[in-house]
Amino acid sequence: MNLKPSIIKGLLLSCLVSLQFLGHALAANTPDQRIVMGYYTNWGTYKGFPVGNPQLNEQAKNLNVLAYAFFEVDSNGTLYFSDPWSDLKASDAGFCAKNPAICNNTKGTEGLGNFTKLTRENIYPNTKIVISVGGAGHDETFRSAFRNIPNFIASLGAIINEYKIAGIDLDFEPSAWSASDANNYVKLAEEIRKNFPTILITAAVTANPDVIKQFQASNWQSFAKSVNYIGVMAYDFHGGFDGLGNRTGFHSNLYSDDSDPYQNHFSGDAAVKTYIEMGVPANKLLLGVPAYGRMYGEVVDGGKHGLYQNIGALYSKGDLDKDMESYRSIIGTKLGKGYVDYWYSNTSGAYSTKLNGVFAYNANERVFISFDNTALIDEKAKYVKENKLGGMMMWELRADITPSDPNNASLLKHMFDGVK
Repeated sequence: MNLKPSIIKGLLLSCLVSLQFLGHALAANTPDQRIVMGYYTNWGTYKGFPVGNPQLNEQAKNLNVLAYAFFEVDSNGTLYFSDPWSDLKASDAGFCAKNPAICNNTKGTEGLGNFTKLTRENIYPNTKIVISVGGAGHDETFRSAFRNIPNFIASLGAIINEYKIAGIDLDFEPSAWSASDANNYVKLAEEIRKNFPTILITAAVTANPDVIKQFQASNWQSFAKSVNYIGVMAYDFHGGFDGLGNRTGFHSNLYSDDSDPYQNHFSGDAAVKTYIEMGVPANKLLLGVPAYGRMYGEVVDGGKHGLYQNIGALYSKGDLDKDMESYRSIIGTKLGKGYVDYWYSNTSGAYSTKLNGVFAYNANERVFISFDNTALIDEKAKYVKENKLGGMMMWELRADITPSDPNNASLLKHMFDGVK
């Protein structure tokens, strides 16, 4: 183990829409046209991160695609605003009167208007805006789209026509693929592409090789024909969800590690290679990175500063959720303040000379954090270029720091500069 301690700072609308937005879509790219995509969450507004805040304004300059999360699907297959108060405001009243189901059966006359500002006011003219649909834990509601594709298509057309968005991001995250889910997902993507030939279609997908293979190569090849980009969620490999008595581990390592005590040696590289084996073109793959860390409590040093040691307690004080701590908080309140960070390379093998993962450990509090720093982002950007991938993707923008940070510590800035 090579450790380097370092402190770091509508159906009828479809034809019209397709013609109207001919210039919106990003085609599958060439190696020198990689993109960076980031997610904005509508609940972030309640945490001091509304659309138009200074950090997001800076981040938009380092984004090709901004995904607004999340839209949901009702039992009739209609897309709808998941939080009208966050999303809409008075200028949406007319649209909502005509499309009550899309507006979650609200009038849309009051609210914070984050989506409205992002789209109607065109405040980030050089950034493509897409709506992200679904999200973790919303598999069953997403299946409503499978059951009524015409309603899904009609509502998507209405949203595109009204708000001039560039496209849609499909975020369907089943823990295992059934044959029916796989067939329906491919069909949904095909129908979206048929009805909206020029829009940008992206998808957020698993990084678990076993689940990737369940979808089967023929389905991935068909799916890839319909979408522009496939964002590989190469994070959350390990965390408090592994449970007490298991071991700490990296939640977003780039390469698989033979020292990993878990049976499945997850990694970004393993996921990317599996997709390529399934026939997905490399230049349609986005390597996903997290702007947050996963934390564990009551972890002994074990001579490895907590790495691959028993989980003694589930951490529940993360500033994002339970064991999830934002990158902003990690570098601002933890590193150098009881926490030492370590840069890890595999002990042997083809990747022993490459930075593979980063973690931090507080010996007094016995808390372990797995996260990405700018050095690891730089290594991942090199990987994207070397393997001719389509670019990189970040979840979520709120958890990073502003690209204009004087210490050049923004993960997004390193992504954007790194894939050029």
